Amino acid sequence: MQLGSGTDRDDGTNGDDGTDGDDGTDGDDGTNGDDGTDRDDSAYNSISGRFII
Repeated sequence: MQLGSGTDRDDGTNGDDGTDGDDGTDGDDGTNGDDGTDRDDSAYNSISGRFII
């Protein structure tokens, strides 16, 4: 049986261990997401918005 044996399920190979998911590789830990690397914390948004207006 290959249901709950963790080969491609819950053992983190392609699932819940952050390889391509929730551990910030491309998600929520600021690599390309929500921690201001390319979003809201850079000098591209806060400063240049004031200069254009």
